[in-house]
Amino acid sequence: MKWVVDTCIVLDVWLKDEEFHECSCRALNLKRRDGLIIAPPTYIELAPLHRGNIEAHNEDLEKHGIAWHAEWEWDDTVKAFAIYDRICGGIYKPRRVAADALIGAWAMKRGFGLISRDVDFSRMFPWIKIFDPSALKNF
Repeated sequence: MKWVVDTCIVLDVWLKDEEFHECSCRALNLKRRDGLIIAPPTYIELAPLHRGNIEAHNEDLEKHGIAWHAEWEWDDTVKAFAIYDRICGGIYKPRRVAADALIGAWAMKRGFGLISRDVDFSRMFPWIKIFDPSALKNF
């Protein structure tokens, strides 16, 4: 099974997060053999880290063994729309919930697992296999 790498995990690694860098790197190393990929919304969310330099962006992803060439289909949008509406219950939520719905729906449609520390994913997508690198913190 391929693994979708959530934005927070890429940030942990690229920004060398004091608390989560090591365990997120371990998680990527553990799952790399199965295949790592980011969803299109994550690709976009990470753009400011390279100040829009797409070549540097792609090189960093490649250096960590993370694929980024991913297709987005209308059905991905429809699934995310329904999930986001269910989560919000008719109330607009400005937090990253919309991005989470897009990333989760994309992973779900493809039958991929998700590497994330975001506990909201298991609530939004109880049927997706989620690997939380935090579990590797004390190893």
